[in-house]
Amino acid sequence: MPEAYGKNLANMFPFYDWLFGTYYEAGLCTARMGALDTGVPDKNPIAIYIHPFIAWNDMIVRRLRKRKQKVSKTMITPAE
Repeated sequence: MPEAYGKNLANMFPFYDWLFGTYYEAGLCTARMGALDTGVPDKNPIAIYIHPFIAWNDMIVRRLRKRKQKVSKTMITPAE
């Protein structure tokens, strides 16, 4: 939350935050937290464990496809 940036700098004793005006009381948090919006499975422990490997595979495949497209665009076709 941008309004909380640079606020609540004290970990245990917020007196100095209050004194210097950096104390911020956020109130009730209604935003979704964690990885629920990212598509990471949250109920199946096996799926949670293998998710990073699936994500890495997807990143590698996308990178290789992008590189292949870039190479195919830069290749010169012979003149007939």
